[in-house]
Amino acid sequence: MIGEEECWKAGTAEEKLARLGKDSDLDKLVHSKNVYVRAAVAYQGRDKDLDILVDDPEALVRLNVADQGRDKDLDILVSDPDEQVRAAVAYAGRDKDLDKLVSDAEDEVRVAVASRGRDKDLDILVHDPVWIVREAVAKHGRDKDLDELVSDEDWAVREAVASQGRDKDLDILVHDPYNFVRAVVAAWGRPQDLAILKDDPNPVVQEAVEKARKNN
Repeated sequence: MIGEEECWKAGTAEEKLARLGKDSDLDKLVHSKNVYVRAAVAYQGRDKDLDILVDDPEALVRLNVADQGRDKDLDILVSDPDEQVRAAVAYAGRDKDLDKLVSDAEDEVRVAVASRGRDKDLDILVHDPVWIVREAVAKHGRDKDLDELVSDEDWAVREAVASQGRDKDLDILVHDPYNFVRAVVAAWGRPQDLAILKDDPNPVVQEAVEKARKNN
């Protein structure tokens, strides 16, 4: 009887073969019982393998199929039960997929949609109930989004706003209650901000002030 360790070693050997991408090996390994081997086969992107693996029971394999970006696979995987797979479809950036996934139930998928930066998606996602989605919106730096998100309840969103460096946002966020936000403000090196933050009691902010002064 083959033990667990031997199975793991065998799987590792098969993975190495799959990563080498020799056709004769891939023809066999596409049917491997090891999920990591099949995922490695999918990564090679051969059409005949993707035709099989798009319906693989394991999300990791389907994720690698989605990353290949074939239209006929994305048409299927946009409705995948796994959120990471749907996020991969969103990152591919096809308009028809983004139109569907902008209202996905999982925030990981909506972050992926926001990352593509389509205006009509950002118009919706700026009001998303999950902070990480709003943060992704802020990173695009649209003025109308920053106008709203500068006063966001979550510090990470305000930090993303500060990272855009708009003067009117920094004027507000220099007084932010959260130290990482004030540190980002200090990093911009505006004299008026450094004058305010020079006596900040937080060491993170102090370090940012000192660094900004050295760079100016």
